Amino acid sequence: MSPQITIVTGSKGGVGTSTVALNLGVQLAMQTKKRVVLIDLARPFGQIAMMLDLEPRFTVLDALERIGRLDSALLASLAMRHKVGIEVLAGPLHAPMSAEQRQSVTLQSLTRLIAIAARAYDFAIVDIGVVNAAEWAPVLGDARTILLVAEPSLLALGMRQRLSRAAYLISG
Repeated sequence: MSPQITIVTGSKGGVGTSTVALNLGVQLAMQTKKRVVLIDLARPFGQIAMMLDLEPRFTVLDALERIGRLDSALLASLAMRHKVGIEVLAGPLHAPMSAEQRQSVTLQSLTRLIAIAARAYDFAIVDIGVVNAAEWAPVLGDARTILLVAEPSLLALGMRQRLSRAAYLISG
């Protein structure tokens, strides 16, 4: 468990996980003046680069395709720096992935990517969108903080309860 990894997830789609992750990253960078990376894993494709009006040359898929040789320097070269002080590893630009890309997107490779980011930066904020907490246990287990974004609807609150129960089972 790393003190600098924060995972942002949602109780359902459209509740604002990307907005929360982005605002958290910006505030951390501005308040602490430390290195902050924002990793966009929300599916089907990331929105954070679009929200910041960035046109990324590389995405998280490029990092995952190089996971065997990925280190702090290579990760930094794949991320884009924004004028507000954060670095962004953008989400995929296109929803359909090639067969090679699908093979590189595993929970093991995602866990490794996040661990490298945690060593390379003072803070790593990871937007995972909406996921099955039980399936994503290896990723969630490495986070010091998990922010669950919900809205006041029966569906969202019911999903929040299920996710909280799953998170408790993962940590317990």
